[in-house]
Amino acid sequence: MGRTISIWAVCLTLVLAGFSFNTTPEEHDKEVFKIVESEILTVVVNTDEDLRFFLKAEYDETENEIKFLTREATTQIRVYNNLGAMVYLLPVGTDHVSLGKSLFQKGEYVFNFDTEIDRQMYTSRLMVH
Repeated sequence: MGRTISIWAVCLTLVLAGFSFNTTPEEHDKEVFKIVESEILTVVVNTDEDLRFFLKAEYDETENEIKFLTREATTQIRVYNNLGAMVYLLPVGTDHVSLGKSLFQKGEYVFNFDTEIDRQMYTSRLMVH
């Protein structure tokens, strides 16, 4: 009888320990770099490569614009909402990008910056508070 109780105790301990690790390794290891932070909005990137693409990023409160200076010219920006649906396809053609805050309601958006030179895509995420 004593052996049965200890087996049940071990099983219960293992089950409870499993619940303490409720996040996947990918979620836990994902690093986030804030490139713009204000009371109104936050812009983040998830990789070093994306971080290096943005030379400068800021929110200009007087002009109500999100401004980016990128390492190379961006041909277009694809903007997706939190459901993954594309809401804007913005032709750009420069390394100085300004986006009016009025384009974005409260919520989360993903920006994909497409470049022509190396045909790369760099991603950032906008959270409007």
